[in-house]
Amino acid sequence: MKKLVIVLLLLSLCFPTTANAFGGKTYRSEGYSYRLASKKAEITGYYGEGGEIIIPSHLDGYPVVSIGDNAFYSCKSLTAVNIPDGVKHIRSAAFYDCVNLASITIPKSVTSIGWFVFAYCKSLTTITVPHGVESIGVSVFRECENLTSVTIPKSVKSIGECAFSGCSSLTDLIIPNSVKSIGYSAFSGCSSLTGLTIPDSVKSIEEFAFKDCSSLVSITLPTGLKSIEKSTYWGCISLTSIIIPKGAKSIGDTAFVHCFNLASVTISEGLKSIGEYAFINCEGLTSITIPESVTSIGAGAFSGCRNLPSINIPQRIKSIENMVFFGCQKLASISIPKGVKSIGEDAFYHCDGLVTISIPEGVSTIGDRAFVDCWRLNSVTIPKSVTYIGSDAFTKCPKLVLQVVNDSYAYKYAVENGLTHTTK
Repeated sequence: MKKLVIVLLLLSLCFPTTANAFGGKTYRSEGYSYRLASKKAEITGYYGEGGEIIIPSHLDGYPVVSIGDNAFYSCKSLTAVNIPDGVKHIRSAAFYDCVNLASITIPKSVTSIGWFVFAYCKSLTTITVPHGVESIGVSVFRECENLTSVTIPKSVKSIGECAFSGCSSLTDLIIPNSVKSIGYSAFSGCSSLTGLTIPDSVKSIEEFAFKDCSSLVSITLPTGLKSIEKSTYWGCISLTSIIIPKGAKSIGDTAFVHCFNLASVTISEGLKSIGEYAFINCEGLTSITIPESVTSIGAGAFSGCRNLPSINIPQRIKSIENMVFFGCQKLASISIPKGVKSIGEDAFYHCDGLVTISIPEGVSTIGDRAFVDCWRLNSVTIPKSVTYIGSDAFTKCPKLVLQVVNDSYAYKYAVENGLTHTTK
């Protein structure tokens, strides 16, 4: 008995119950338990034999208008459910973990579907959400791993957190132009999605929304999108190109991590910032143009982009951050803007395609290991403004000759560290 009480308490924490008028005495009829409000019934439980069931439209003469929280929770014997016309609400976790439920018919009368309603219904293959439902709530279809097709009506305005997370067989999906927001991790792990157009009605896409959509080759982003959030496309290993829309002001940290086949990125003028590790390990990246509106590029932003041959750094950039071009092995040339004040640690580590670098006047610091293992590098010009060069900044650069100003900090550094140099 104690264990049962603990389980029920945990469930109440995991699946918040929906505030409604149904309460008081529980009745039983035809294999269902129910409660009443205004002479209308809400199903609260099921104790039938399972299989294919048709939920009655009336119980003891009372019309069924709601399926309550956890009503069919983990009913593993259910294989098909037909919900009668007249039901308006399907509340939180109503069919949670009905692992053998392969088919469900939802009537047009339904206007709300609660959190976790069909989560872990691993046998469910298709579903049509009726017109009138305005939100696909939190984790509604989470881990429905055999779900291949979902029809979302034009009444839906939001797709909630983890709504389709782990729906690894989902291939057929159209987001209607009524949707305004896509929640955190909404489609993460939808590994069979190959293409998706997000309508211009969408104004926000939250973090991790498409993480590990490993078959996603193309995605069209809405023009009104203001930001690419953190880790939104992490692990989209089949994505080949992306166009960042004109309205976007920022690309978040780790936004495109491990997008190994991402070859082309088009960024529109107006973007202000590129976050830390935004494109780390985008090994296929060969083309990216960063507009002059960008004022900051985060640490490690292009680390591991080993096939990137060139990149422009906008003139308003003040700092080359740590590891920003770490391991960009084919990077053959780069122009550091005049406004740059510092070059961070490991900034050009293992950029073995670089041959010459001219560091502009105004740079004051060159971080530890900044140019380690740039073995083709034969010339780096260091201005008098540099007052600090970190340890091992030019280690494993066998062809390097530093161009330094006589009696400058860089000159003294070269002498003390036995680096080949010439003075000017």
